[in-house]
Amino acid sequence: MVGDGSRALFHQASNPDESGLVSPQSLVSLWANLRSLSAESVATQLVDEVIREKASGWLDSADGAAWLIADCFPAGAILQGAQRWLARCSVVVVRVVLQSTASIPQAGEEEAAKLLAPLSFRCLKVIASRHPAVGYAVWARDWDQSWRQEVQKLKHQIAELAQTREAQAKAAAEQDRQLVGLRKELTKLQAERGRLAEQVKAQSERIVVLEQELSERDARLHALEDEITRTEAQIDLIKDWVLQDNEQLVPHANPNERACF
Repeated sequence: MVGDGSRALFHQASNPDESGLVSPQSLVSLWANLRSLSAESVATQLVDEVIREKASGWLDSADGAAWLIADCFPAGAILQGAQRWLARCSVVVVRVVLQSTASIPQAGEEEAAKLLAPLSFRCLKVIASRHPAVGYAVWARDWDQSWRQEVQKLKHQIAELAQTREAQAKAAAEQDRQLVGLRKELTKLQAERGRLAEQVKAQSERIVVLEQELSERDARLHALEDEITRTEAQIDLIKDWVLQDNEQLVPHANPNERACF
């Protein structure tokens, strides 16, 4: 139960107890006579996925009351695929190689420690097996340490929330300050708009008065022009009358008379 759905070789060993994903050739340092009988390509699956498919309720209801026993190699890879289940476990037992060897990757006790120690597990005991280089490491969760870690996480979350709240409060205060300024500016603009509207109204009324005065002046001008036209006509008529009177007053000369000088 390792991997993410990819395919891997499952080795059938001459000792059925050592059959698995680790090649028997890699285990000859532990069992010199171990050999591979066959190998079959299989789909791999995480422990969490298996539990979710077979008993999904366990991942939610077995908080702190579950165990995990990994009785095969490699323990490190198995534990990596059981992170959700480990969060609900109080005891973990893993089969490990007590002497680190490069030929069996992720099977040593140190690989298990890297994954379990950060989750507040402590190794209580390593139980020896029939092989002196192979044993079973028993890990138990240190609930005091786990709770302290949870408390620290909660404190950290509370501090982050407090910082977020403070930042939001500052942002809200700044927005309020800007809103007050905008309202003042809006009030000034509205007052200026009212003043300009009054000026426009006054100018419009003045324009109406001026247009009326201009119309009256145009009317008077037309009247004066008509009066001047009538006066000129009367003057011309008077001139004609005067000329006619002068002609009547002057005597006509006798053509037979001679003028004496």
